[in-house]
This record gives sequence, C-alpha cells and structure tokens, in this order.
Amino acid sequence: MLEVKNISYAYANGRTIFSNIEFSLNKGEILTILGPNGSGKTTLLNCLANIYLPNSGGILINGVSFTELKLRELAQMIGYVPQIHMPVYAYNVRDFVVMGRAPYIGMLAKPKKSDYDLVDDALEMMEITHLADRSYTEISGGERQLVTIARVIVQQPDLILLDEPTAHLDYGNQLRTVKMIKRLAQEGYAVIMTSHMPDHAVLLEGKVGILDRSGHMCVGPAFEILQEDVLKEVYRAELKLVYIDEVGRVACVASGD
Repeated sequence: MLEVKNISYAYANGRTIFSNIEFSLNKGEILTILGPNGSGKTTLLNCLANIYLPNSGGILINGVSFTELKLRELAQMIGYVPQIHMPVYAYNVRDFVVMGRAPYIGMLAKPKKSDYDLVDDALEMMEITHLADRSYTEISGGERQLVTIARVIVQQPDLILLDEPTAHLDYGNQLRTVKMIKRLAQEGYAVIMTSHMPDHAVLLEGKVGILDRSGHMCVGPAFEILQEDVLKEVYRAELKLVYIDEVGRVACVASGD
C-alpha cells in the first residue's frame, strides 16, 4: 500500500537529515519509528505526509506516486496527527473532530448526520465522549492529542501517521492509545508512529524502524530489530529486553546500574 523508495532529505544549507530510506507497508500493518532526539523522525513523517518534498527518491501510495496525486486525493488517503496542535478558534470538540471529513465535503457544504455519526463513533473509540461539547481551546494538552487522533479516524484514510502520539499523555492514556493503534491496524489501517518508548514498539509488535544519528534507518520485524546492543547505541543507556511472567510478555526496561 505504501512504498518508500530510497528517499533522502537535506536542508537548504546542505545538511543531510536522512538518506536512502526504503521500506514498504501494507494495510493492517504498524511501523514504529524509534530514534534519538534530532535524528529526523518528524522530518521523515513530514515527507510521508507530503508536507516536505524529499530531495531524492519517491513515495507511492496504492501504486501511485505522490507527485501524480492531487492534494485532495492525498488528504483522503493519508491522515496526520502532529506532536503538537495549537488551537486557533474555540470550536467545541465535536465540531473540531468533524473537520476530519473536510476532504469529502464540498467547499460550501455542511457536514451531514452521517459525518457526525462517524465523529460520535471516534469519540467513543477514544473514550472521550465526555469532551464532545467542551471547547477545544479549554481542554488539556493530553486531551487535545486524543481529540486530534479522533479527527484523523473520521477522515478514514488508508494510512495514519502519528508523531509521538503518547508524548503528552499520562500513563493510562498512553496504554489506551497503544491499544487503539493496534485496533486501527486490525480494522485495516496502515499506521506509522514515531516514539521515544521502545516498550511501545514491543507492545505494538509489527515492524520497527530505527533511525540512527547518521540518518540511516533499518526496518524489519520488531523482534529482529529490537536488540539490546542496538537500543544501547541509540539511547546511550543500558536497556534490557526481559520476559516478565506476571504480564506474559517481553518488556523493555532500564537497567538499575
């Protein structure tokens, strides 16, 4: 469904952020991108969202190059949740979320009942129905993140991009968001998310891409890519992958040394 073919990106001053990035993703698959601060994770996501144009290589969705698609067509195929969204107008949450239907609604048309039905389903899925009538400008940063994810869900794209979706959430909402991402994949969406939490990649399984400080990324199944020596190099910390009987899974934990 998504093919990323040998893309590179550099700033106007010549500084290369990443190079030779190549991977593919099918519907129902999850790719978690890990890497240290400044490695270019958000820049890569912006290229996948068609916000930035790679200096070389190409990106195809459903077999068609980004360069051959109209912006409206891309908006129907790709949903993007940025790390931070700054509110401008005091829309209530329900009206803010229905804006995700914009690629399907005419310029002067209004959302229909069917559009708001999708909104109500998304709010329920994110467990934030109680926020429906609240002003988007008056809810917390973590709540805004959940609302923005709901807006992308009603967009019904083929591919959902999430830039550190758990960064501003408390631990309970982090776990609920990870669970929601797995559910989105089960419903057929392709999902790419960036994260600083290797354990989220363990929980999500799927594919993992590690973008290193030199701008190269290796991609593969989670339990092939997630190795202790690799994580130590990426995060410059002693991290261990340990099977915990009480929870019945492998977890990434920090060493006490």
